[in-house]
Amino acid sequence: MIDSDKFSNFDVSIVVPALDMEGCMPTLLKSIESQTLLPREIVIVDSSETNRTAEIVAKWEGAVPISYHKVDLALPGYARNIGVKESKGEWIAFLDCKTLPVPDWLNKCAIIAKENKVSVVSGLTFFEADTSFKQILRAASIGCRAHRTLVGSLVLKESFLETGGFVSNIRSGEDLEWLERMNSLGIKMKSPEEPVITYHGFPDSLWLAIRKYCLYSMSLAKIDILTNQKRFFSVAVILLIMFLAHKWNSVVAHWDPSHWLYIPHMTKICILLLICSPLFFRGVLKLKRVDVSVYHKRLFLVTSILLFMFLAYKWNAMFAHWNPNHWLFIPHITKICVLLLLCVSFIFRGVLRPLVYKVEVSYLFPWRWFIIGLVGLTLDVAKICGFMFGYILKALKR
Repeated sequence: MIDSDKFSNFDVSIVVPALDMEGCMPTLLKSIESQTLLPREIVIVDSSETNRTAEIVAKWEGAVPISYHKVDLALPGYARNIGVKESKGEWIAFLDCKTLPVPDWLNKCAIIAKENKVSVVSGLTFFEADTSFKQILRAASIGCRAHRTLVGSLVLKESFLETGGFVSNIRSGEDLEWLERMNSLGIKMKSPEEPVITYHGFPDSLWLAIRKYCLYSMSLAKIDILTNQKRFFSVAVILLIMFLAHKWNSVVAHWDPSHWLYIPHMTKICILLLICSPLFFRGVLKLKRVDVSVYHKRLFLVTSILLFMFLAYKWNAMFAHWNPNHWLFIPHITKICVLLLLCVSFIFRGVLRPLVYKVEVSYLFPWRWFIIGLVGLTLDVAKICGFMFGYILKALKR
């Protein structure tokens, strides 16, 4: 272990965006004052509608100077960019009001930066859950393992400015975009081996969680990150559309050809769209000179899922001709497929995914896994809606 005195002249500014978080500010400032390696300054960029944060800062008496900047309502990326611009340190460290660093956070990051000669040390955050609901929400979302985060990161200011800073026009996701951009630029990055930040910002209710994840996904739809997650939800949207389209005349028009919402040959139209759409997008990708080899694999997967769904719906009509005595006739096949899909989804969201994210088996069983699965599926629906609205808004702005 390297003596922290060796880094007593380590020049770092801590940037903190604040938006109506005056209740958390005193605790955060105390945790910064308790660091074994004190920063040069704390830069607070406040976009709150009230002056409560300003009042707390004005009354605060501590060893670390505070540089306070009041701005109009600002998104997190924009606020952090302002904080970096106004900072005086050679290095920048990022925190926010819902997080608390361990006492030797800055010292550990400084050691990692100097020993490994890197310009970025990413934060490693553990997500704390202090109520039963928050524990269920954590199990259904982030899990019990530590995650690499922007919050808690230490960055050489010169390197940060060279990257162009954060995306400033999105509500959330600017941190993930910036970290992915660092990787794509080949900038060497290290992380602590143990968590140095604790997050305390889980929503207090399911409605607040749904709202948060929906808005979060709307922001992610505007930027090119988490592409695998986006593809998964895109497939889910396609399946939902195909299901609704197939049942359109039955549910909406009640099989009445004279109904104004009745669409003749709806199933055939869906199949035709299913065939033509991939070919159309493949042509667009080729025009843009995008490698289509990976696209073929994804197309095969989506087409296979859609084909399975179509066969499930049409099985008795195509193979048994609706004859209950036929050996291929399967009673209630549609209900069986939907039930099977729900069971698989519940097991994945309530058991398999939490276990991967280090949730203890004893916590999941005998009954919590079902609630976790239900909450997880609810959040997935919120994300799907967020992505859909985000893509629509993105298309309208072009």
